[in-house]
Amino acid sequence: MGDKRRRIPYEGRSEEEKLRSNWKKATGLFERKDWSAAIVRASTSVELAANIYIRRFMSDYKVPRAFIDSLLLNANGINGKYQRLVKPAAQVHGQSQDFSIVGRKIQGINQHRNAVVHSGKFKSERDATMVFTNSLEVIARFAPTAAVGLDLPFKR
Repeated sequence: MGDKRRRIPYEGRSEEEKLRSNWKKATGLFERKDWSAAIVRASTSVELAANIYIRRFMSDYKVPRAFIDSLLLNANGINGKYQRLVKPAAQVHGQSQDFSIVGRKIQGINQHRNAVVHSGKFKSERDATMVFTNSLEVIARFAPTAAVGLDLPFKR
């Protein structure tokens, strides 16, 4: 038998690995023209990027992992994590101006995601293209090292 790589179970992966895995899945869904599911996966990637940003910020202060996990869980969703955690952290680092546009992009991503998840709406290629474009920009801001190698499925 050939040399098969063992896949790390999802729960055993780092957040960067989870982000890359979700982005890969999202691009595959986009390529299969499953616009709605692709939007959900792309927005999940943004949420994971927010987690990475907060974990890096908190590591400067030696905050226990369990406490950070609790903050991330209770911030609830992309918009909650941005408003309650990322934005205040960015202000501490003097990056609030840099992140002002990010907030609008996150609102748009979140609206499309919520329309699919909470209302069962079907999305178009145009919607998915916008979500992917904005998602990759946000991921590059929040988790630049994780964004390396991620690309837009419609620019291949």
